[in-house]
Amino acid sequence: MTATTAPTSRRAVKRSWSASRTFTIAGAVVLGVLVVVALAAPLLAPHGPEAIDADRVLGAPSLVHPFGSDVLGRDVLSRVMFGLRTSLLVA
Repeated sequence: MTATTAPTSRRAVKRSWSASRTFTIAGAVVLGVLVVVALAAPLLAPHGPEAIDADRVLGAPSLVHPFGSDVLGRDVLSRVMFGLRTSLLVA
């Protein structure tokens, strides 16, 4: 009886370890992408984080502003990219 339960438990442990390793690698990749975006924010951001476009106040997402714009007409995507730098620094 113990001979039949031992392989099952080994398989379960190996499967669990494999799944946790997969999630660890996926998390590391996501974190790596976020760090690269944060470091390259001045190069990747479509607009300055404080640049105001008065014609696009509370604008919906478009090709010019992919995440839309806020109440002052600032590009939300640019602000998220630059804000990511602070968030990662604090974390």
